[in-house]
Amino acid sequence: MKIKKTAVLGTAVFVVALGGYVLSDAILQQNTLQLAKSSEREGEYAHLVSWLPQDAKLAIEYRAKYLFYQTRMNRARKLDAKVEAIFTFADYIKVKDPKGSDEMMVSLVTNPEYKDSRRAYRAYAFLLLNDKSRHPVQIREFHDYMKTLKGE
Repeated sequence: MKIKKTAVLGTAVFVVALGGYVLSDAILQQNTLQLAKSSEREGEYAHLVSWLPQDAKLAIEYRAKYLFYQTRMNRARKLDAKVEAIFTFADYIKVKDPKGSDEMMVSLVTNPEYKDSRRAYRAYAFLLLNDKSRHPVQIREFHDYMKTLKGE
């Protein structure tokens, strides 16, 4: 019985595809193991700070998140991403630094660059509901802003 070229070629393609599948599965499993090992390191961090008093742990956590949000705010390039990052940072620091938080929220409302963003509505709503702000927003200002938005 004579074997055709197409049968040999089809078998070769099948063997190569099967080998590729086995290799990619091995790589996926290896990466999963690496990820599991890195999550064990997070437990090491918890173990490292476990001996600290609770207020020191909270201060370290606050500072870490503070730096994370600040870095994200500084790295944002697109307008909506920048406005979202500024709002998130200002919302996070509002308890410990209400004046700085208020200044950031006001900048989102008064700065014409940020005012055009679809994400600025959060700052408007925050200032609308906050009685202690140095720049309270009136309902009319909020509605004027909403009218400037395009789309739904």
